[in-house]
Amino acid sequence: MTPKPKKVRKRPPRPNEWRPTKYKKEYCKSIVEYFNVTPYTDKVCWTSFNEKTWAVKENTRPRPTDFPTLEWYAHTIGVDTDTIVNWTKKHEEFFGAYKKAKALQKHILIVNWLNWTYKEWFAKFVWINFFEDLTDKSVVKNEETVEVKLSDELEKKLQERFELEQDM
Repeated sequence: MTPKPKKVRKRPPRPNEWRPTKYKKEYCKSIVEYFNVTPYTDKVCWTSFNEKTWAVKENTRPRPTDFPTLEWYAHTIGVDTDTIVNWTKKHEEFFGAYKKAKALQKHILIVNWLNWTYKEWFAKFVWINFFEDLTDKSVVKNEETVEVKLSDELEKKLQERFELEQDM
């Protein structure tokens, strides 16, 4: 029986040995172009026929375009979303383009929400999870006081513990 070869541990890479970044200055322009789409298009949904006037009318309704996401943009350029977030921290010009892209994404959401092309629950879900300026909180003020009666034994234990903590 032959002994198993020992595993050789690799040393961690030195700072100048990291793989080169995939960041390119063109990404500043391409992220804005990716998010700069029209929120909706008018498509013919149905035709109506008026029997009295023999008129045919094509009715249109706004149809939302595909909602652009950071995840899909990252996929199109071949990186992870965490990489894009790291780029915003390291490159100021990319951070500005990223903020503009988020504003365009918010615009698409608002326009489609107001045109009723997105369901209300979907728009609220996206807004709360994608943007930091809206949260789903309810604040309840309670002016009532509640008196809690502790057993003598529990009160004694709590007092002992409090005194021990004060001595430390």
